[in-house]
Amino acid sequence: MIPVLRLTFGTLLFWTTLILYIVLLLYSLYKKEMIFQALHRPEKSKIAKGIVAFVFVLMIIGSFSFKNGQELLILRVLNDYQGAFFVAFFSYAIGFLFTFTSFALLKKPEEIQK
Repeated sequence: MIPVLRLTFGTLLFWTTLILYIVLLLYSLYKKEMIFQALHRPEKSKIAKGIVAFVFVLMIIGSFSFKNGQELLILRVLNDYQGAFFVAFFSYAIGFLFTFTSFALLKKPEEIQK
C-alpha cells in the first residue's frame, strides 16, 4: 500500500486510495467471521468466488509483466513515471487481497468450528 500512498501524496488520488484502504480494512475487520467461513468452506460462497476471480485477474496482469528479452511487456510501453505507477498499483491490489483476508486468518485453532 505504501508505494501508492507515497506516489500520490499531495493529490486527490492520495485521499481516494487512503479512504478506500481504510474502508476495506474496517469492512474486513467487521466481517471477519463471514470471510473466514467463506475461505473455510468455499463451496457456495460468493466471497470465495470473488477472491478467486480477483487472483485470476492479477495473474493475467502479472503474466503480461514477465520479461521479454530485457524489458517487461507492459513496462516497455510506459515511461519511468508510468511504470512506477503500474508497479505501485499492482502491489496495491495485492495488498488489498492480503488486507481483506488477514483478519479472517487470525483465528485461533480452538475458535474454529468443524
